Amino acid sequence: MEGLTTFKSKTLRSYPEVAPYWDFIESFIIKSECNRIEIHDLKIGVAVSFFDCIIFTEKTFTQHLPKFLFTVFHEFAHQYQFKKYGKDKMLELYTDKINSVEGAKIMKSIEIVADEFATRKIRELQKKGYLKSIMLPQGIYKQMSLETFTQTIEHLKSQVKDLGLKTSEEISNEFYKWLKN
Repeated sequence: MEGLTTFKSKTLRSYPEVAPYWDFIESFIIKSECNRIEIHDLKIGVAVSFFDCIIFTEKTFTQHLPKFLFTVFHEFAHQYQFKKYGKDKMLELYTDKINSVEGAKIMKSIEIVADEFATRKIRELQKKGYLKSIMLPQGIYKQMSLETFTQTIEHLKSQVKDLGLKTSEEISNEFYKWLKN
């Protein structure tokens, strides 16, 4: 996986206490079948998952350790979702194949599942004897209104339509370029 070595060294420099359970994290990352990990600035957020890569910002590595782990597990959970459902199914939310409200419900569900998955992975580490004294980070998506997701879907659908994007690759590439600039 491209970028894994850099991600590992940056993680261990920022969080040396992760070393005893790095193999657990790395195994989870590798099994996700993500193609590459990148580290650079984004217009919004600290991390984002695309069907073929995950981008982490430098800010990701300055978060409190539990939040960092939650972010990592959340983003790699999306890779498992891409693997399970396929990139076309995941990205059709931004096309006319699904109405905005249904797309918003699906998007919210996707994010809640990734949050819950991240929580479960941290609990697994706790069961192994690590991170015993931390408070589990809570995901933000369960509390977000469906209207917020609907607005996001409508905005992204509008961009897809305005740019004439048809395939999941075109949609992903355009979102990738926009977030990186």
